[in-house]
Amino acid sequence: MAKLKLTEQQQAAVENRGGSLLVSAAAGSGKTKVLVERLFRYVTEDHCHIDDFLIITYTKAAAAELRSKIAAELSKRMAETPEDRHLRSQLLRVYQADIKTVDAFCTALLRENTHLLAQEGERYTLTPDFRVLDENDAKLLRQRVLTRVLERFYEELDEGGALLADTLGAGRDDSALEDLVLETYEKLQSHADPEHWLAENRTIWENRSGDFDETPYAAELLAVIRRKGFHHMEALRQAGQSTVGGDLYKGYGEKFLRASHSFAPLAAAQNWEAARISLDGLEFLRLTTPKGMTEDPEVLTYPAVDHEPLQLGGVGDDASAAADRQVTTPGDVHVAPQMPAPIDGTLRQFALRVPSVIDECSGIMVFGKRIKSLVFSTDLCIIRNVNADAVFAVYPFTPQPVITQALLMASDLPVFVGVGGGLTTGKRVVNLAMYAEMQGATGVVVNAPTPGRILNRIRSSVDVPVVVTVANSDTNYRHRIEDGAAILNVAAGAQTPEIVAEIRERFPDYPIIATGGADEDSIRATIRAGANAIIWTPPTNGELFRDVMKNYREGKPHP
Repeated sequence: MAKLKLTEQQQAAVENRGGSLLVSAAAGSGKTKVLVERLFRYVTEDHCHIDDFLIITYTKAAAAELRSKIAAELSKRMAETPEDRHLRSQLLRVYQADIKTVDAFCTALLRENTHLLAQEGERYTLTPDFRVLDENDAKLLRQRVLTRVLERFYEELDEGGALLADTLGAGRDDSALEDLVLETYEKLQSHADPEHWLAENRTIWENRSGDFDETPYAAELLAVIRRKGFHHMEALRQAGQSTVGGDLYKGYGEKFLRASHSFAPLAAAQNWEAARISLDGLEFLRLTTPKGMTEDPEVLTYPAVDHEPLQLGGVGDDASAAADRQVTTPGDVHVAPQMPAPIDGTLRQFALRVPSVIDECSGIMVFGKRIKSLVFSTDLCIIRNVNADAVFAVYPFTPQPVITQALLMASDLPVFVGVGGGLTTGKRVVNLAMYAEMQGATGVVVNAPTPGRILNRIRSSVDVPVVVTVANSDTNYRHRIEDGAAILNVAAGAQTPEIVAEIRERFPDYPIIATGGADEDSIRATIRAGANAIIWTPPTNGELFRDVMKNYREGKPHP
């Protein structure tokens, strides 16, 4: 059996016996390998026992993986030296060793020493049968305490409290007030000293003058306005500069630059009066097509009402119809070409069609292809018979490479493949993502619970976009983006349009995919909220066959 090869630095870490040792390295660099080898040096050279060591990690999965690696290494060494009784005894001890998470270690430490923590005369003391509070129990306790706090709040209601209750108590209950209190509490926990931070900010508000500009709220809003002003200024500037030296500069580029300059005062506004004046000074000039050029027919496409020649002018309804189908530019009238009749085959005309309303999306450019619609399916028959732009292949089981391979081989559309992150965790998710990329996936999709460190590892391991699912409004969108999300996929049920709008407000240019809902109205609402592409769920095979078989039973042709 080949001996484990270590780098010079790894070897030094393994052989060091000078006391405490810190090993700092990037993910995948071999830290676990060094730890296991260092452990076995103590076991084989110093004849220590594995259960004499305390090995702490951060997750249960990591602890289980580490224990498995130690057991596997122990089996390899026993195969090399079967006569070594000391090694044979370690095989029994490895499952008794303290290889656990920080939480598990602290729990065990407290449970073993509860008798030392109790003091005579104390009313409340820790007993050995305590358990760690889970999230559901914590939520129930918070709600119970909140109910008591609000009851006391209403009993001691003052003028300010009454105003707060009236403002947030619209409707039949005070759920809005409850949500605000809980949200404030959760955000306070992110501070090192919540009570100090709260007292400091309370002092700021209590000592404020009557000037709105001096409130923290006004300062925050003004900062948002400046950021948006700067964003639009830069976008217009870049658009204008991209046309310098070209035919589009006159009529387009120079006007983009002029509009960009008008945003500069807004981006630098230091008070609300300056912001108001800057807003009045924004300038948007009418764009004109340079002489001798015509508009791109792909940009200016209008559906034809009929196949009659377009007649300009006239009165009444005829004039309105003509106006709907014309594009007017200074000195010229350009009529958009009519859309030709659709082309279908006898067999292919029965293929699935995504809702036409999805075409209103802006789309997302991925590797040179504009994607507006994605079909949510792993059914190969549906994937081969749908006119969507791409496939969104996510399923509720542990992702398997053989399934990924089958989807990619069968599809003639770009495929975004689910690689786990919920039920499937850890290194397996990273490996599945790498495999999907090597097989030809256009992108990989991870579930909402995926930890940031795993997301970061995926981003550094693959060269395809990483799509991160957003399931509720509690998600920290900025952290998801910073950790490696190239695209956010909003799948929050009825809350989807609301969450899409919130993300779009905070990140104006970030690509968003979203589930569209059951009908065209819900799809359109999601698009208007800011979604760039829509995931459409097609009918199942069973649903499609229902109508087919009904017709066959009645002696009718294929519907």
